[in-house]
Amino acid sequence: MRADLIVMQTDGRDSALDSIIGSTTERVIHEAPCPVLAIPRSSLDDVNRERLFGR
Repeated sequence: MRADLIVMQTDGRDSALDSIIGSTTERVIHEAPCPVLAIPRSSLDDVNRERLFGR
C-alpha cells in the first residue's frame, strides 16, 4: 500500500524538539516517502480527534 499523505497526532514529551513535534513524528517526517501532516494534540478537541484518528 502506498500513502499519498501521512496524518499524525503529536504529543511532544521528551526533549526540546520533541516538545514541538514528538520523537515518533520526527522520525516519520524524516523517513516517510510522502508528506507528513503533524497535528498537535492540544489543537484538537475530542470530536475532531475522533474524526481524524478514531480514538
